[in-house]
Amino acid sequence: MTSGLVGGVVGLIVGLVGAEINRRHKADELFFKALEFVKRGTQNRNVGISAVELYWGRKRRRPLCVGFMVGSAIYLLRESGQGAAAHERFNLDRIMALLSKYAPKGESVPHYCALLEAVKAKRAGRRGGIVVDDDQLEEWEKQLNRLTKRQTSS
Repeated sequence: MTSGLVGGVVGLIVGLVGAEINRRHKADELFFKALEFVKRGTQNRNVGISAVELYWGRKRRRPLCVGFMVGSAIYLLRESGQGAAAHERFNLDRIMALLSKYAPKGESVPHYCALLEAVKAKRAGRRGGIVVDDDQLEEWEKQLNRLTKRQTSS
């Protein structure tokens, strides 16, 4: 091999590594921007949830997504002043569906347990938050019980 060829191969490898680093950096920027949308609430929450759904499959970001989505769900269940607002109920349904796809592990287990407690409190008649019928709350409670029991018993 000539030194020019070796230099070219080394340059190609360095270029590919640099491009991958830049791609990951940009993806991280977009991910954190998506979380900002969820945090802002109301109309922006829908956009943020959509973005989090895109990142959900990436295990590297899932623990942060879980914490953020659980916090948003608890807020919607207990504190939101939106009452019967259809768009926020839709957001809560999407969050709960997303969370039910993932069995919590490690640091995510306490998040799911906190969400389970919020659902139980809502079923027990706690006021505030989004209006959710008892049948839906019961279904969520069953799902969360299954997910948390599976993790706390192992």
